[in-house]
Amino acid sequence: QSLRSQGKIRHAGVSCRLDTALAIMDSDVTDLSAFQVTINLLAQDPIDQLLPLVRDRGLGLVARQPFARGDVFVAGEEKRSIAQLAIRFLLELDGVSSILPSMMTPANLHANVEAVDQPPLSEEERAVISRVIDRAPAHHAD
Repeated sequence: QSLRSQGKIRHAGVSCRLDTALAIMDSDVTDLSAFQVTINLLAQDPIDQLLPLVRDRGLGLVARQPFARGDVFVAGEEKRSIAQLAIRFLLELDGVSSILPSMMTPANLHANVEAVDQPPLSEEERAVISRVIDRAPAHHAD
């Protein structure tokens, strides 16, 4: 609040684990504008537990690690890359304010940007995602 009153910042957010974000939401802390947590195809607990809370309170939610640190692998004949599939999944969640994908090469950057302009996920792609999630070992969001 001190930095806000000095005009140095307009908004403050926190990057944390899901359990910490939920504890903050349950506390009397009211001066945060956004949370950054791990949300991806394999770490979906924040979708059910945190996303409705931030949406109801008008807060921002930044999804980090959309590729699950490289653990997201989808076999099939999709017309999208795995990265584009992971990004589209997050883009379609109502209440996600931003996504922080990693980009190691210019080709990664271009593929990530292309995902924004692609059509929504098809039912077939959603079925593939469900199969991957069902077969995946337990993945903990951090």
